[in-house]
Amino acid sequence: MQQDIESDARSVLLRDYGSGVAVELCTLFGVIEPFPSHFHDYYMVGIVAGGNRRLTVCGRDYDLRSGDLLVINPGDPHSCESADGTKLEYRSFSIPSSVMDALLADFGVSREGVQVPLFPEPIVRDAGLFALALDCHVRGCEEAGDVDGVVEDAEPFYLFFERLLSASSARRRELGMPDALPESESVASVCRYIEQGFRSKMTLDDMAQVGRMGRYTLIRAFAREKGITPYRYLLTLRVIEARSLLAGGESPVEVADKLGFADQAHFGRVFKDITGVSPGAYRASYALSGKKR
Repeated sequence: MQQDIESDARSVLLRDYGSGVAVELCTLFGVIEPFPSHFHDYYMVGIVAGGNRRLTVCGRDYDLRSGDLLVINPGDPHSCESADGTKLEYRSFSIPSSVMDALLADFGVSREGVQVPLFPEPIVRDAGLFALALDCHVRGCEEAGDVDGVVEDAEPFYLFFERLLSASSARRRELGMPDALPESESVASVCRYIEQGFRSKMTLDDMAQVGRMGRYTLIRAFAREKGITPYRYLLTLRVIEARSLLAGGESPVEVADKLGFADQAHFGRVFKDITGVSPGAYRASYALSGKKR
């Protein structure tokens, strides 16, 4: 049975498809607000059941339409906003890299040493795949399971992902995907600085000093190479860490203090901007499931 954890048709559910394949199922209905540029530390496979959005992924613009699948690799910066005032109806699977590796191994695919992204393009337009994805997500949300959220009939999940991954593999071959270009040492040093110190308060001046460039030059160089500004990079890393802390049972107040946010209100705004749900709702989804990360 679906556990609704927010009143405005926004929910996060935890589902176990067996053999350690545990994923989050997110549902966002009636969304009109934009999502600012951010990235994830997991794969996101989204189902656009309603609404049209202007989407930017890794600096490229796309038209995201009802009936599309959205596939985002870990680390790919992306943002979106309504294209025509229609409300977004969206479902998604959040899949950790370790779980995706397990799925690939189950399908007889190894990506050891492979540097190209798993999903070569962010939008998949395939009516058959869309129907499979929607059916799989709806079943996952409606499946009662046991207290641990185990899905009894996992076949639709595996059938969908086998077809999606096969389609992505074929598309990569068509495109002759090149390895990612190396980033400059200045931007790399700022990335390391943010990644090592994102739990503490830091300013743009601090980042610019590490990169040995002016603030405006840093913003331009960082955005050009990473597809996201350094401050949004900082906030996204904090939200990634916040998800783990909240899932472990820590309160929003504790998390805000640990991760260098100005206060709980600031943390709440940033978290909901990026994830679509509030910190309290996200924490509640793990409390209801009886699981901790």
